[in-house]
Amino acid sequence: MAIIKLILGLIVAFLVGLTCRLLNLPSPAPPVLTGAFIVMAMSMGYYLLDRFLAARSVKKNRDPGAHQLGEEK
Repeated sequence: MAIIKLILGLIVAFLVGLTCRLLNLPSPAPPVLTGAFIVMAMSMGYYLLDRFLAARSVKKNRDPGAHQLGEEK
């Protein structure tokens, strides 16, 4: 599933760049290298936090001693 998200993200990024180029629109990307690093850092932070929260949720749900109200086993 993660590889599908990556491929779709690259396709969307390519299409946005191509559309901006063909229609002579300004690119939504930052014009300087520092801005590009900030965008990359924000994206990596979002990705890493998503992975951390997903792993934490799985770990919490695997706890055999945890009591879940309203669920029957």
